[in-house]
Amino acid sequence: MHTYAIGGTKSNIRIKVIIFLFVISVIISTLMNVGIDKLAEIFPDIFEKVNNFLNTWSFFDFSIGNISVFLIYGILMWIFDKKIWRQKFVNHFLGIPDFSGTWNGELVSSFDSNNKIGVKMTITQTWTDIHILSCFTDTDSGFQSSESGSDSAFINPDYQLGSLLKFTYINIAQDVDYEQSEHRGQNEMLLKNFDKKKNKYMTLEGIYFNNRGKTGNKGTMIMNRIS
Repeated sequence: MHTYAIGGTKSNIRIKVIIFLFVISVIISTLMNVGIDKLAEIFPDIFEKVNNFLNTWSFFDFSIGNISVFLIYGILMWIFDKKIWRQKFVNHFLGIPDFSGTWNGELVSSFDSNNKIGVKMTITQTWTDIHILSCFTDTDSGFQSSESGSDSAFINPDYQLGSLLKFTYINIAQDVDYEQSEHRGQNEMLLKNFDKKKNKYMTLEGIYFNNRGKTGNKGTMIMNRIS
């Protein structure tokens, strides 16, 4: 996994989320500590035993009466990063497309325009990180010729043709007969065909280019969501 940049009108959305979650953390921390203080007055013996236990077995100076803002913020950010951001209601305000899923399709390359290559692309995405793993298979023989992994990415939800995912990758060939066992390239992919019932885009299509060989090559890709 690696971080990805966000462009367009949403370029500062992460700063807004950080500020929002921190404010929520301050409010929650304050309310919890006030409530704990009240309970401690009612049940002093129980709270003393709990604090003694925490002080004995904890590596940090922690007690039940000092739940910090940063602890709550860390928990909220972790949950937001993994789950909350992609929920329909929340993402309506965020406006950041979710590319995650498994996609199957075909690639047509200038390297050999007469031969279509099968592509399986697995995209793992959180609020802060993403990784794109692509496996390429010869459609005639079924042999997996190569695979690539992304090392940088950029998302522009306001691109004129749709939600854009642009990423660079390193490709490693499995075939010893390839003229170059490793090369670098870039993909530009667009989400298409939104399914309202599933709340997901069902098609991913775009172009790529790379530095394979002496002159490099380019091509087109079109894939359908399978999960």
